[in-house]
Formats: sequence, C-alpha cells, structure tokens
Amino acid sequence: SQHMSDKLDREQLYLAIHKSVARLMPCESFSITLVNGKDRLDHIYLYDYGERAPAETSTVSAGMIGYTISSGNSLRVDDLPNIDKNLFTPVPFGEVSMPTLSAVVALMRRGGKIIGAISTQSYSKFAYTDADLKMLELLAAHAAIVIDNVRLFAETQRHATIDELTNIYNRRYLMGHAQLEFDRAKKEEAVFSLIMLDVDFFKRINDGYGHLVGDQILRGICAA
Repeated sequence: SQHMSDKLDREQLYLAIHKSVARLMPCESFSITLVNGKDRLDHIYLYDYGERAPAETSTVSAGMIGYTISSGNSLRVDDLPNIDKNLFTPVPFGEVSMPTLSAVVALMRRGGKIIGAISTQSYSKFAYTDADLKMLELLAAHAAIVIDNVRLFAETQRHATIDELTNIYNRRYLMGHAQLEFDRAKKEEAVFSLIMLDVDFFKRINDGYGHLVGDQILRGICAA
C-alpha cells in the first residue's frame, strides 16, 4: 500500500501494482483493466512472457476478465484450458506460444461501483489458492482508491492547463512552458522564437452574431 500510494504518474502506479502482486504470488502474466462506459474494457497494462504487451480494448462480454466484471464476483480458475466454455472463452494476449493455465481476477470497486479488475496468471495449473484470491482482492481494493486518485489528479492538472472552450493549452501553461523553453535555449545558445496569431475584427462577430457563434468560430480556429 505504501509503495503504491506515493505514485501520481499512471505508468509508475501500474508498475508499482504489478510489482506488489509479484511479491505475493505467481505473476508470470499480469493485467490491469479499467471499465470504460457501459460495454468497453480498456486493458491498460498487460505483461506477459517477461515484457509489456501493447494495451488493448475489448467488450465487457469478452474473455475471463469481461466475464468477471459482468458477473460482479472475483474469480479463481485452476485449469483454464478446460474451463466451461459456456462461462467464457479465454482471450489471449502477449506471447500466445506460452498460454496461461491458471489465474485469479480481483475486481476493483470505488464507491460501490466496479471500475476495473486486476488479474495475475501462471503458466502452471493450480498455481493459486483461495488465500491468494483474498490477498489480491485486498490489494485491488487499495489499488482502486489510488487509481481513482491519480485519475482525479490528472483531471485537475488538465483543467488547470487546458481551456475548456477551445480545448487547447491556456495562458498558465504557455507561460510555464515558454519559460522552460527560454531557459533551455539560453543554456544551449539556441534560437528561441514565438509565433502569435490574432483574429482580426473578432469583436464584430460577437457583436453582430452573438457570443455563441463567436465561441464556435474560436473552436474552429483552434481545431484547424
């Protein structure tokens, strides 16, 4: 818990969760999944065969993790190849030549709502016990809090630096970033320049057509 709690960067947090699980139980394959809307799962952290695998998305009804989230109950599987196919069909990721044979999946809940799941898997059958599942559930409960806090922190940072109307960086970001670039250019004796764009007679648009039209024009200019 302490190892996870001081992480505000998402990638550092995901890695800390992974390492924490690996200290406690077999963790040859590992995943962190977040629920995105009603029917989408974002597998944001995937690890298999000694390395990270590319992030993936799937529907809530797909695979073991989708089944676990849809059922609302954490899961332990001792023999994945012989699982009842009426429950779910395993969806592989990572190194397909080395399939996982057993797994535990613990749900992450926040405010009574399922926000995702953590899964650790092994290349051996019967690698996990009920105690492992309970331990993973405890860790997932704390991970849910930390992940949500990191999400809120990222949103706060975004609101502090992004203009809500145009969805581009605001003056606060410009001044801070410009200072960094100026200092870097000065240190490296490099050229430093700024480009400014002015919209001529913009007041006439607001006065003649209203501020809603003016806002629409601003968004269009910034998106161009």
